[in-house]
Amino acid sequence: VLHPPANELCKLMTQSMREVVEGTKLFARWKNGSCAEAPPQQVPGQDEPVTFTFFSDVSMHPDVVEMANLVQQNIQGTVSQILHYLSSWKKKYRPLWKLQRDIMLEKFAQKDPTCVSYDDKLQFYDALSDEVMTQLMKKEIGCVMLHLEPLARTIRENARGWVTSLGKLLNDSARSRLMQLKEQFEGLSSDLKRSPDTLEDLKHVLSIIAKIRAISLDVELKYRDIRERYRTLVIYDVKVSGEELELSNNLEQIWLDLFHEAKMLDRSLITVKKKFTIITCEQVEGFTKTISGFHDKFTAEGPGNVRTDLDEGVKKLKQFQAEFAELEKERQELVNAEKLFDLPITLYPDLIEMDSSLQGMAKVFELYEAQRVARE
Repeated sequence: VLHPPANELCKLMTQSMREVVEGTKLFARWKNGSCAEAPPQQVPGQDEPVTFTFFSDVSMHPDVVEMANLVQQNIQGTVSQILHYLSSWKKKYRPLWKLQRDIMLEKFAQKDPTCVSYDDKLQFYDALSDEVMTQLMKKEIGCVMLHLEPLARTIRENARGWVTSLGKLLNDSARSRLMQLKEQFEGLSSDLKRSPDTLEDLKHVLSIIAKIRAISLDVELKYRDIRERYRTLVIYDVKVSGEELELSNNLEQIWLDLFHEAKMLDRSLITVKKKFTIITCEQVEGFTKTISGFHDKFTAEGPGNVRTDLDEGVKKLKQFQAEFAELEKERQELVNAEKLFDLPITLYPDLIEMDSSLQGMAKVFELYEAQRVARE
């Protein structure tokens, strides 16, 4: 950061000192006993006449030699103080250059940091960019005046570069969350507008209403987090789309409107729910009879009645497992309907018993098939 470099600075100051002494070469010696300048003299071994000056007397004078040594020490001391002072800047602002920005930020983003984590880093680099401009822009050390404004501005620009890069990552994460929540709201709103003409349609609408109630707290946390992310971007002067800002500020009202719509729709469906509640009860009653018939069939014709014909048992096991799976699927649909219509959940002991029996038989026939394959 030092310009000219330290070694060049030493040379310049040493050269200045030498020029002061060598300036005595301009003063010619006087003739003996007078103040008249002695003319150039012919010296053996020299082609040109030599002009004798006071340089040899001054440069070899003990006081001048002592002073020259003292000045040389002062020059070295001054340069040492300059380097020490600049090292304090280097130590203080090392984090700006110590880490490779792109690699560090990539690793940071992969952790999906919270808004607080982003704010901590943004605050650190933003504070550096402001603090460096409060430093003295000129510093006098010995006979040297340091002009520090170019260094301070470079540090500020680098710190702002970190803020900009971090802000871009924060904006990307905020935008992604914003769009996901927006699409979720639009999907829920669309589902609420589905006409409940059939039992399946009504089940779907009621499930959406129940879902909106269930995710209310989670959605509130999400839109508050998104809003805080955009507020953080604005605080640190990171450029953000106006549309994104507006949408982030409107998320709460959009959700409240959607929640109110679901609540009002639920009230308006009371009559329809009563109608389909009766239908669901009839379906449960019919399903109970179906289970009873299947249980009788399982007891009389199931894989447990094959005696010694185990191959036939394997065949029947697969058949009853497939039928049982269909019944289990229908049971789950009826349970969901009972939940939606606030009906007590119906238990099917025969179904539970058959499930346990099928699992036990499956292990037996699995062992039989393994033995058969081994024999073959």
